[in-house]
Amino acid sequence: VEAKFCAKHKLTHHVDVRHRRCEFQNCTKLPSFGWHNDMIPRCCSTHKKDGQVYVASRLCQEKECKKRASCLVPDGVGNKFFCSSHRPHGEFYRLQPVKAIPCSDLRKPMLLKNAVNLPLLL
Repeated sequence: VEAKFCAKHKLTHHVDVRHRRCEFQNCTKLPSFGWHNDMIPRCCSTHKKDGQVYVASRLCQEKECKKRASCLVPDGVGNKFFCSSHRPHGEFYRLQPVKAIPCSDLRKPMLLKNAVNLPLLL
């Protein structure tokens, strides 16, 4: 199912179909924690398992720093990510927030998923 509405224009029975949810049964929170080897967010902070780490966004690669990365520094082999406090001098790129998909025109017919697992509505 494709997302059709932004949060502002959704109706009460619409659910978020773009973002995965915590794997814990009946939890509706967005996951932030996962396994280091695959970096896929699987659980929320309440339901994270022992050994899972924060993977929802890149963290600064400076040792002991827990800030979100805001700068990408190409190093010839790959990319390194740093917060603004730890970025090295020289060439770097500011990480830009992802642009949202525009909300659909409310007058067009759309395919929506109902929150109580009813058949898809037109």
